[in-house]
Amino acid sequence: MPSIQPLPPSASTAPPPEAALARMQDAARAQIALALQQQLGRLPAPSTGVQGRCAPPASGAGDLACDSDALQQAVSAQAAALAGLLRAYRGADPRVTDVALAYTDGRYQLQLR
Repeated sequence: MPSIQPLPPSASTAPPPEAALARMQDAARAQIALALQQQLGRLPAPSTGVQGRCAPPASGAGDLACDSDALQQAVSAQAAALAGLLRAYRGADPRVTDVALAYTDGRYQLQLR
């Protein structure tokens, strides 16, 4: 009677864990960036023709700090949500050390450094 031999282990067809993690991080950044763009699209323009920048605190929680009172007033209703999204983006991308929103040339935009 022939003996039954176990099948050899099959080669894994799954991508390496690092590749899966990188794809998940990319997807997370894309979702956060989309949410930020939607929030920025809803913000009113500052009351004056000011240009400026708003950023969350470098560490810890807190709302946005803007370099212009007019800009601070324009974003005040969404400051907590925007600060959270900006911190989330900074945390999701190890290449980014500074994240902010800027109002220049009549529009808001995301700044990454």
